[in-house]
Amino acid sequence: MRRIFLALAMLLAASTAQAADPCGLPADYDTLKVLMVGLQPLVDIRMDDTVATMVLDTGASETMVTDGFASRVHASAAQPLQARTFTGVGGGVTVKRGFIDTMRVGTATLRSVNLIVSPVTLGAPGQTRDGLFGLDLLSLFDLDIDLERSRVKLFRGHLCPEATSPWPGAAFELKARRAKQENLIAGEPLSANRNAQRPARLEVPLVVNGKIIWALIDTGATNSILTPQAAAKIGVLESALATDPVGQTRGASNRVVQIRVHRFDSLRIAGETFNNPQLLVGPLPGDTEMLLGADYLRNHRVWLSYATARVFVAKEKIKD
Repeated sequence: MRRIFLALAMLLAASTAQAADPCGLPADYDTLKVLMVGLQPLVDIRMDDTVATMVLDTGASETMVTDGFASRVHASAAQPLQARTFTGVGGGVTVKRGFIDTMRVGTATLRSVNLIVSPVTLGAPGQTRDGLFGLDLLSLFDLDIDLERSRVKLFRGHLCPEATSPWPGAAFELKARRAKQENLIAGEPLSANRNAQRPARLEVPLVVNGKIIWALIDTGATNSILTPQAAAKIGVLESALATDPVGQTRGASNRVVQIRVHRFDSLRIAGETFNNPQLLVGPLPGDTEMLLGADYLRNHRVWLSYATARVFVAKEKIKD
């Protein structure tokens, strides 16, 4: 499996390039155009000569396509199906193994790709969502996520340890940690694009009401949300939440989950303080305390390196 991972990484060919500083940006990258539909970032990925409109989802541990898309490209017919259970916000859903002969991500071509095939329909009627472009593939790259300018750059290679910013301008480095490997999907990983070990999602420390909360960076989450347990940790108890407005959200299973909308005193991220922010409070799977979602990421340029567990936020607008 290690050989497969390295071979796929070597298949990536550059569509654009820039000069590389010895301790700066990697030289080669692809740029994917991002379409923001509300707070959901969508990218086009070509699978077996069919274009799939996928949610760019750093919170999804494995790339997934819907039953409807799989039937269009006959993904599930290439090998026997194996039912498995995926657990996320809203509970579990039974998923199956699918298979794609070729997948094109920018100019990169991946071959013999295993995927999750899910029965859950993504998006409202008339809004195409063919799946989730997840961490098993995204972690092959360093990611420059710039939703404000409707793009994400996928870099091959990583910043050297001495680099203080991935961009010409100043950046704030968040001291990230690799999240605990949650058993979100029962059974062995499906994807053949990486090591047998699932890549760990990245958590960063945020300061909510003066106390540290660890948040997963999740482009697939439209709104930032923290758990009632995390809220209690910073002094917001159930009695306070009980008087808050009630809302609803949908998770991996497409089931409706009740949430509360609470106004906190302050939120500090990457040296920037937000006073009296409204945040969602609701259940999350595993030990996750909080998701930092697209409501923040749409206005902040973020660099994610899963290989080195480094996260940067640009301090200013960068012209490049």
